Amino acid sequence: MRWRQFNRRHLLLATLGIGILTRSIREELRRKKILSLNESVETLSEVTLGEKASILESAYTSEKQWQELVKEIKAIANSVAPTSPTIPYNPEMSKLLIRCCKLAVQQFNTGSKNPDYQGEITSLPEYSEDFEKYKQIINFTSEQDIIEDVFDLNFQPTPGWTLTPLGKKIRALREVVEESLPTLIQGFHRRSVYFGFVLTSQEENIIVFRGTQTKAEWVNNLNSIQENYINPINNQSYGWVHQGFLNMATKMINPLPSTIVQQLDPSIPCYITGHSLGAAIATVAAFDIALKHPQLSKQIQLYTYAGPRVGDPIFVKKYNQLLPNSYRVVNLADTVPLVPSLRMGKHYLHVGQEWSFLNQFGELLLNHVVDTYREAIEQELVIKL
Repeated sequence: MRWRQFNRRHLLLATLGIGILTRSIREELRRKKILSLNESVETLSEVTLGEKASILESAYTSEKQWQELVKEIKAIANSVAPTSPTIPYNPEMSKLLIRCCKLAVQQFNTGSKNPDYQGEITSLPEYSEDFEKYKQIINFTSEQDIIEDVFDLNFQPTPGWTLTPLGKKIRALREVVEESLPTLIQGFHRRSVYFGFVLTSQEENIIVFRGTQTKAEWVNNLNSIQENYINPINNQSYGWVHQGFLNMATKMINPLPSTIVQQLDPSIPCYITGHSLGAAIATVAAFDIALKHPQLSKQIQLYTYAGPRVGDPIFVKKYNQLLPNSYRVVNLADTVPLVPSLRMGKHYLHVGQEWSFLNQFGELLLNHVVDTYREAIEQELVIKL
């Protein structure tokens, strides 16, 4: 009993001590805050009335400028009416298409490692029986400048070696060179890389483009200067688009997407899809195909994932009118759909109807990759806001 009373008494004393200490700390912080405020008041009292008015005016002006900027951004975003598809978003088809995007990445990786690889998707890890009804009729390729480090300086001495004092100095020098030289001296050579494929069946056609995989493609992504999009049929301007994406879709991919559709049945749906850079290329390619082959426009359904903005409001209006069945799937934690900036150039906006989900990994790349989008789509977490 005494032991219990002793423990209880000490506990009460300790609690009281903590309370007094906490109150003292709080009072000290309060005292310092009051002193700080007094110093601020004394400082402000030395400012003339005219200077005070100038400070207040600058603050209100800055706030007003922000409000005007917000109004401008909203006006640009609202300048294009929302898309009203004639065909509903198809969750089951979306599950297949995001897997096609994964296959396109695996196709590129396999081709980069194996010079004998011919682009067939049947040998890829993502391939399954769901694709057996399709015939792979075309592979997209692109001739690119491949940027690679020239020197391999990871020399490892064989067992039994002993470094002399001179050898130690040479090794230290090598370590410095190893850190800097590969970033300064690089090799450039041209190589054909896989960029996607075309599948066909009795029910539908599928055109797939992969996302960014090479340094040259990253450079192309940054080429956000806008170029006038000219209707190839009547030579009229249809707005301004991202120059890098336009070049990829209409000049740098072989065969050109607008030419391969002649091999497709125009009486069945034609799905065009891509992830990231592939989404941007799919967007431009779908528009180009619809203009050059009007009989296909009603069959085209665009499904893009993690796509950046492609064109200005004029381009987007024309696009939505011609291809209303366009669906844009985005992770709200992904930054790629936020670029290029809405206010850049003649402005950048998205095409199509937005479907979204939220999956935050706390890391920009993980928020963006194909597997993140695939998981959300397969779990049917994607909704229309």
